[in-house]
Amino acid sequence: MFDVAHARGLHARCTDGTSFANGRRQSIPTVPDNSGLSEALADASSRLVPSVADAVARAQLDGYLRDLSAHLAAGDTDKALRAVALARKALASRSEASEQADLAAIGLALDQVEVMLHSNTPLTQQ
Repeated sequence: MFDVAHARGLHARCTDGTSFANGRRQSIPTVPDNSGLSEALADASSRLVPSVADAVARAQLDGYLRDLSAHLAAGDTDKALRAVALARKALASRSEASEQADLAAIGLALDQVEVMLHSNTPLTQQ
């Protein structure tokens, strides 16, 4: 049987996250699928974070969410996990009753990000 990928030195990607190159099957890192999460984080940043009364805390939380989005887009799992931890710490430091519903919604978005990050192969490890 003639192997076109091997003959041309091309890499073919399989549906299970491996590639077939030069006649050998090899594992390749996959980008975590963050479909919908970027939108959820953008929504949290633009609609939910403004409910935080303290301007410094609001800016800090917004920064963490924006950093998280950037790390997800770049496929940097380690930095994304650190950003999740920082955002959670910022959420935990807030105790205003009027903010709790919005902060809980942000926490749910962070939960989804964490589940996605722990269920996928990291793209980079820095």
